[in-house]
Amino acid sequence: MRVMTNSLVAGMLLGLSAASAMAQEESVGQLEYTASCATCHGPEGKGNGTFAAFLNVEMPDLTQLAKNNGGIFPVNRVYGVIDGREEVAAHGSRYMTIWGSRYSAEMIQKLDPFGPTNKETIERMVRGRILELVFYLASIQE
Repeated sequence: MRVMTNSLVAGMLLGLSAASAMAQEESVGQLEYTASCATCHGPEGKGNGTFAAFLNVEMPDLTQLAKNNGGIFPVNRVYGVIDGREEVAAHGSRYMTIWGSRYSAEMIQKLDPFGPTNKETIERMVRGRILELVFYLASIQE
């Protein structure tokens, strides 16, 4: 009985350590950031991405958004910038953001290689991507 208990405890500890290691992997938001933002804003969000040198505007330090907003992370503004409701000159017009179709349900539906997909499903997917990215940006604030 004692051997079974020890084995059970060891198995639980192994499972917990595996879960802990998985938690340290990149989040969905971090993956979104890497895919869509890091080229201009840099891998840590400091505004020093490899493409930033080719732009006519200075890239903001995304780790300072809360600090520059009285200590409060501007969730609505950041969400609006990503989904195109808030215009940012470097991102392009509200209708053609730098990310193209990645954060636009209408464009994803038009480009769907598998045929028509339920628009509501696509909109949920886009909102999820944006929220994950917003949560990641909130997590890197200094």
